[in-house]
Formats: sequence, structure tokens, C-alpha cells
Amino acid sequence: MYPGARAVVTFSIIAVATTASAAELVVFESKTCAYCISFNSQAAPRYRASPEARRAPLRVVDIERPMPSDLKGIAPPWGTPTFVVVANGREIGRIAGYEGDARFYASLDDLLEKIRSTGR
Repeated sequence: MYPGARAVVTFSIIAVATTASAAELVVFESKTCAYCISFNSQAAPRYRASPEARRAPLRVVDIERPMPSDLKGIAPPWGTPTFVVVANGREIGRIAGYEGDARFYASLDDLLEKIRSTGR
């Protein structure tokens, strides 16, 4: 390894980590919501291990609690679950409800593509 190689490798790892964490999937949920319970028991464990989760890690927000300060610029959801893709502090789009993995991942892929195509 040449002398500057370690710095280049370290910088590359930091750059990838920063880019990967610039987006997140925020799910607004309620403890009494049957669809939230379904998502949490069936899909959330698989999501956390998915390629999509590396691009947009899952963050859970209970709608019964005050809105986190870093999400104040996002319109509150009308119902639960509501999934909001956030990149660099801005809402990219949302998915209302959970009707199973097929619809969820198709909608999520569309939102993640918006990030890729706009560079947000």
C-alpha cells in the first residue's frame, strides 16, 4: 500500500457513509394501527436487511408523540402507517398505508429513484 492509500480508503468510507445516511424512510405509526402492526411484524425485519435500507434506513415516529424537531418541515400524516422518504431534510415523497410488500417496495423504489435522478 502506498503512503497516501490509507487516507484515500478512509475518505472513501466516510463519503459512502455520509451519502448513505443522507436519506431515511420515516414511518409514522400508531400502537393501535393494525396495518402498522402488520408492517412491523412482517416487513420491517426484512426491510432492515434490504438494499433499500442501506439507502434509506428505517426510522419510526409515533404519531401520538410530538413531531421530532428535525421533521417539523414535513406535513403530518393523515393516517397510519405513512412512510415518508426524507433526503437532506426534505420530503421526497410518501406512501400512505401498507398493503403488503409488493406495493410497498414498488412505491418505495419509485421514491428512491427520485433521489437518484435529482441527486438529492
